Amino acid sequence: YVADWGNHRVQVFTPEGKFLRKFGVGNKNTLPYSIAIDCNDTMYIADLSNHILIYTSQGQFLRSFGSPGKADGQLQSPRGVTLDKDGYILVSDRDNNRIQIF
Repeated sequence: YVADWGNHRVQVFTPEGKFLRKFGVGNKNTLPYSIAIDCNDTMYIADLSNHILIYTSQGQFLRSFGSPGKADGQLQSPRGVTLDKDGYILVSDRDNNRIQIF
């Protein structure tokens, strides 16, 4: 899975690099930057537009969370997303200089 922020999409490749599919993420204001995938193949996408987007592995939108700002739960240019062994979502919130756990 490749977060292609310049083209507002996610691209999917095999481990050998063969292109499988692509899908648009949000709209022209959505900038997917980083992707984490859980054990159910659900994608968690850090969107530079200050959201975490959640999609199925086939590109079906499930939900999103986050909004611009400095308060708890708000994001300013999230650059990375990962999941821990307990299912928590960890987000590197770059412009707020912190890691948030959801």
